[in-house]
Amino acid sequence: MKVTRMLWYGGTVLMTLAMLAASATAVAQQQARTVHARSAAAAADSTRAERQKAANLKAFRGIAAKLNTTPAALQNAFENARAANPKLSRGNFIAANVLADNLGARYPGITTHAILSGLQSGKSVGQTLQSLGLSAAEAKQARRAANRDTKDADKRIKDSAGSPAAAAPSLGRARTFAILGGSTVTNTGATAITGDLGVSSPGVSVTGFPPGTITRGTQRVGDPTANQAQRDAQTAYAALAGKACNTPLTGRDLGGKNLSPGVYCFTSSAQLTGQLVLDARGNRNGVWVFQIASTLTTATSSSVVMSKSGRAGNVFWQVGSAATLGTGTAFAGNILAYSSITMNTGASLSGRALARAAVTMDSNNIQAPQ
Repeated sequence: MKVTRMLWYGGTVLMTLAMLAASATAVAQQQARTVHARSAAAAADSTRAERQKAANLKAFRGIAAKLNTTPAALQNAFENARAANPKLSRGNFIAANVLADNLGARYPGITTHAILSGLQSGKSVGQTLQSLGLSAAEAKQARRAANRDTKDADKRIKDSAGSPAAAAPSLGRARTFAILGGSTVTNTGATAITGDLGVSSPGVSVTGFPPGTITRGTQRVGDPTANQAQRDAQTAYAALAGKACNTPLTGRDLGGKNLSPGVYCFTSSAQLTGQLVLDARGNRNGVWVFQIASTLTTATSSSVVMSKSGRAGNVFWQVGSAATLGTGTAFAGNILAYSSITMNTGASLSGRALARAAVTMDSNNIQAPQ
């Protein structure tokens, strides 16, 4: 009898332990499924956010050119505005910017911020314009004009995208400049420049020449030529930012790639580590455009090599923030930076360094293409 009870008790214990083990396994499996589901949801959210960001950047191309800014800058401004007003639509954000651009000169109180504040308070665009001093008829007419301008800007982008190859923008007066800054141009060491060197107003400072030298060019500080060159460079910058992207490269290093002419884009920063080959495939008129939303950085001793009739003068780097060429980098193309350009020791550039802010050099060689 005792044996029977012991066997029964032992069996019950074993069964209980088995049930507990099964329950623990089930809980662990459920937790694993929950973690997986959360990871999948987070990945899906990230993918949706990236797709939405890409859609926004595409939608902002037209008005970015009109407003002389970049799609990335508008995207950042839109994200900030949405943080304050989650109900703000992309269309109303675009309207606010275009209306401020169209009306601001005549009505100083009509700014993008003022219109967005009105929308945040619950007013419509028309009601906001009336609260800022326009009559109902004037507000209606202004909104129609803004819609028309937006459609025209989008159409110009679509028309340019329909061309079989990327077209080089005009650099205007900036074409003769190897180096152009908007605040200061600073050099250390025996930098050799072939082409004009200048800084536009209100910048007034060029230092380091000598020991730096200028060949087949002139140093210009805040004169009409430098100022016009800066305006032309900014116009070219906007034109580059407005081009339709053929090939997204976000998150991919440019090193080790062989790229034919086209428009390549980064929704964040761009990095070059090693060698990038730009292969024109026998087309000496081939044009490369690199649209970079934030920074461009090259690693030490990296290089851009032109191949099969490719020309450095037909390469354009539109940089949404700062560009930095690493020590010993051999770079090619026209760098148009929204802020600054820094060339570290021994870096060389077959092209142009055109910045809205500072250009800093250290024992470099820069040759503006003929």
